[in-house]
Amino acid sequence: MTGSHEPDAALLRLMRARGLAAKYAVLDAEGETLLSPQAEDRLAPLARGNLDEAGRDLHLGLLRACREHGLGKGSTIFVNALIDVWLHGDDWDGKIALLEDWSDILLADQVAERLKAFAQKDIPLRERVVWHTDLLKRCRTQGIAEGADTHNNAAGRTPPATPKWRNDPAALMEELSRLDETDVPDNWSRRVTILESMLSTVSTAAGNEAEGLRATFSSDLATTYQKLLEAGMVDPSQILTLRIPTHALYDEALDIRRRHQHWIKVAHTASNQATILQREFYAGDANAAPRAHALYDEALEILRRDKRWSDVARAANNKASLLSAEFNDGDANAAQRAHALYDEALDIHRRHQRWGEMAGTAQNQACLLLREFEAGNASAAPRAHALFNEALEIFRRHQIWGEVAKTASNQATLLHREFDTGDTSAAQRAHALYDEALDIRRRHKRWIEVAHTRYATHSALRHY
Repeated sequence: MTGSHEPDAALLRLMRARGLAAKYAVLDAEGETLLSPQAEDRLAPLARGNLDEAGRDLHLGLLRACREHGLGKGSTIFVNALIDVWLHGDDWDGKIALLEDWSDILLADQVAERLKAFAQKDIPLRERVVWHTDLLKRCRTQGIAEGADTHNNAAGRTPPATPKWRNDPAALMEELSRLDETDVPDNWSRRVTILESMLSTVSTAAGNEAEGLRATFSSDLATTYQKLLEAGMVDPSQILTLRIPTHALYDEALDIRRRHQHWIKVAHTASNQATILQREFYAGDANAAPRAHALYDEALEILRRDKRWSDVARAANNKASLLSAEFNDGDANAAQRAHALYDEALDIHRRHQRWGEMAGTAQNQACLLLREFEAGNASAAPRAHALFNEALEIFRRHQIWGEVAKTASNQATLLHREFDTGDTSAAQRAHALYDEALDIRRRHKRWIEVAHTRYATHSALRHY
């Protein structure tokens, strides 16, 4: 079997497993193989003859969510996306097929309760939600086939159309203000609808006030698109079609705000767009990095000038992380620039006693020093240990156990590398940290991370 086809057998088992619980078991057993870019690349050709287009996209979304967020959070993100796809689809056969393939999720009590609560809200989608709630109730009590027939006879095969939102700017602005008070995922799709409507309303209006509103709506809409993308709440087939307008919206907002010299808003918008470009670089788009750096530099210049130190620290940490990724890709000059920014962020966090953010930045910089040590820079290790120790002390004190486990595992890896270069005293300290990480991950049932930590421990034991 060639290297490029290694995930094939595991992917076929995943596709043939019925329901999320069965698929989760396959992912738990074969996560190292399935949660990889290679598996995502192989999914499309293997899906031919095994899945329809919607099934392929859903499996791709499941793999990507679990790879990027871990099995626990990734599964939750996927379930939200699955419910959204099922609720907004109009094809009857496709809707019933989803019920059959994902019955353990869509017919679960939690989904029925969620739709029931949603239907009780005073929203234009109520009729559509009630239609789907009735379909679920019939399928839960009668079985999918019989319940679908009953529902077809009683309510028809086509759900009520998603209504056009009332184009009343005052009412929409009032509702938008209410949604902003509780920024939760369930509100994001509605927020998009309102912002799109408001942007359309002011798109042809003239004057400074209209331009200011257009900049605000464009920036807020782009940010909400990005939240939906990051949370996995977008149909995989729609991801690219959302990313393009996201950048166009940010570009328009930046253009308006620069012309009107609204510099702090320019800085925040530039930083938000740079963050998206940074993620695109991580996903393989090498062309995204230069533009991200230009936007970060613009934001940092403004924020330093205005002494917005918390924002400076956040942007400096993000830009440093991008430089760190470029160092990993072979840019040896990137490390020194990254350290200068990490140092700036750490100094600000310490001055303002923002311990959680300080610990996160310390760990990021320590990981860069770890990679420099692996590349042959022996002097990087002492400072990396100091930063790992500082981060661990803070995470333990605040009982942020997931970060404790991650930091302990990373520092143990550095000790493992030191042992490999001849420091025999490093092994015992490495095992203590690996054991701490394993204990935390077992308690929190993070089994994929347990498997990776056990593998690292086993690798260290072979040389002990």
